[in-house]
Amino acid sequence: MPNKSVYVRPILEKHDSLKLRKQGKLPSMGSTRLVYVRDEKYSWLPAKVIDKGHLSATVVISLPPDWYDKTIQPQKGLNNEERVIDLRDYIGQELPLQNFHDDESGNTVGKSDMTDLYHLHDAAILYNLRDRHYRGNPYTRVGDIMIAVNPFRVSKLHFLNKNQHD
Repeated sequence: MPNKSVYVRPILEKHDSLKLRKQGKLPSMGSTRLVYVRDEKYSWLPAKVIDKGHLSATVVISLPPDWYDKTIQPQKGLNNEERVIDLRDYIGQELPLQNFHDDESGNTVGKSDMTDLYHLHDAAILYNLRDRHYRGNPYTRVGDIMIAVNPFRVSKLHFLNKNQHD
């Protein structure tokens, strides 16, 4: 049986953000403004940092243009909401950074293999799976691992009274 650490190690090294930051190869939260913040309802929300202190950051929730299309029961009035975030609640006292398309669309990247994401963390995984599911791609890789998201979608046609009795 092959040593599995041989296959896992390059992936872990690629996404060891603290190591890459120390080498100057990965921006810290201080040099970028596009992050994710924790949220009770949605787990993670995209935001822009408008001020950063030693142990806190002030952010403005910045929903992508496709938010209302991709979100079940989207909350109105959430966009542009300002929040003060306690950085002690985050690993390394840094907010997780967003992955974006180079086309300036403002939409997050949806990669078929998540090891291709520059920033790999809980929020990036959730938003990548969300994007791919919305686009009808139920399968996403993480190196040699395949993740399958249930591709079945709720159709309004199933809930019409006429169709329920047939």
